[in-house]
Amino acid sequence: CADLCIIFNVQQLPFNGPGPLCEVADCLECDEINSGVIFAAFGGRTRRRSGLVSGFVRSCREVVDQDHANPCIKSAVGYPSKS
Repeated sequence: CADLCIIFNVQQLPFNGPGPLCEVADCLECDEINSGVIFAAFGGRTRRRSGLVSGFVRSCREVVDQDHANPCIKSAVGYPSKS
């Protein structure tokens, strides 16, 4: 992926192509194919697994839908309210 990613970084190309498809750039796709399996096995908590927004668009099927609730709002488990 080095050749693709050097050009990608030097030219500061966008992470995604135009909408509505927003296809991932060749450099990132190459990295995903060649390193993704190893990273997933050893990376632990990742942005995708945590539902966190990344610097580039991913398919909704690839990102966990995580509800990041505010623990400072009073709830059934008794968190204090900030009001």
